[in-house]
Amino acid sequence: MDAIVIAGGIPSEKSPLYKYSQGKPKAMIDINGKPMIAGVLEALNGANGVDKLIVVGLENKEDQTLISQSLKPSHPISFLPDHGGLVANGLAGLQHVYEQHGRHVEVIGCSSDIPHMEDHMVDGLIDLCRPFERILYYAAVTPEQMDAVYPDANRTFANFAGQKLAGCDIFISTTRLLDTDREMWRKMINARKNPLAMAWAVGFGSLIKLAIGRMTIDDAAALAGRMLEADRPIGVVYPGFPQLAMDGDKPHQIEILRNA
Repeated sequence: MDAIVIAGGIPSEKSPLYKYSQGKPKAMIDINGKPMIAGVLEALNGANGVDKLIVVGLENKEDQTLISQSLKPSHPISFLPDHGGLVANGLAGLQHVYEQHGRHVEVIGCSSDIPHMEDHMVDGLIDLCRPFERILYYAAVTPEQMDAVYPDANRTFANFAGQKLAGCDIFISTTRLLDTDREMWRKMINARKNPLAMAWAVGFGSLIKLAIGRMTIDDAAALAGRMLEADRPIGVVYPGFPQLAMDGDKPHQIEILRNA
C-alpha cells in the first residue's frame, strides 16, 4: 500500500521547539545527524508492505532533495504542498492516493516525528490489520510498554474502563475516509492529546461515561465510527511497539529521541 507522511508545520519563534528547528520545518529537526522525517521514511522504505511514499507539507526543494537522496534504493516518492493543517494535509494525501489508483484502496499514514519507527514495526502493524475490514485502524500502546523503553516520555494516556492507552502516530485506513465527516475529524484531531476534550467534542454523554471510567475501548471505537458517519466502527490494534507513539512534540521528547 502507499504511505502518507504528514510533515507540515514550522515552529514559530515562540514555540519551545524553535531552538531545535531554527526556522526550518519540524520534520527537519536533527536527530543524531539526520532529519527527524528521515527515520520515518527509512522505515517505510524498508517495509515489505509499502509501495509509494507521499510526503505532505514539506515544500522546500532543498529539503526534498536531501530526503530523496537519503533513500537508496527508494520506493517512488512524491511531495505535496502544505494544505494548512494536520487534517487538511492528511486528506490531501488520501485524495492523491485515490486519484493515482482511480479507486478506493488501503493506505498507511503517519506523522513525520516518530523517527524510532523501524520497517518490521510497519509490517507488523499491517499484518495486525488484515484483512482490512474496518475503515480505519488506530494503533495504541499501554503505559507499561511505553515505560519499558521511554520511562520519561510523559505521554498522555486515556483511561477506558480501567485500561490506559496512548495513541500511536500511525494508522491504516482506506481512502473511503474521504467520504466521512471532515469537520468531526478536525475536532477529534485537535483534541487528540486531551481525552476529556475528545469526549466533549463527541458529546456530553460520552464525556460523562469517560469521566466515570465506564467507556471501554470498544465503546470508543463504535462511537468514533458513528460520529464520522462511517458504515462501521473503527478498529483498534495493539502492535506492542512504543516507538510508534514516541513523537517529538516537546523539547524533552526531542532529547529522548536523540539519546535513547
